[in-house]
Amino acid sequence: MAENSYQRSPKETTALANSILASVQKEAPLTWYYGSTMPYAQRQEYEHKTKKGYFRLAILEEAPILHARLSFIVRDQLGG
Repeated sequence: MAENSYQRSPKETTALANSILASVQKEAPLTWYYGSTMPYAQRQEYEHKTKKGYFRLAILEEAPILHARLSFIVRDQLGG
């Protein structure tokens, strides 16, 4: 998801895009998070003329893939 958000983000100076990849952290087993430390990241997410929604669209695009992978793992663990 972070890579997808990076690809979709505005890249005038690359600072925003690079902050997305640098932010990926594991918080707990099966829990990761990412975002941006740039002060204008939220504004770009909601107001950029051509690239708005770069986080939300990446998450929506990746969610079915993540769901399928997790479903496979659960079925495998349950023997089904």
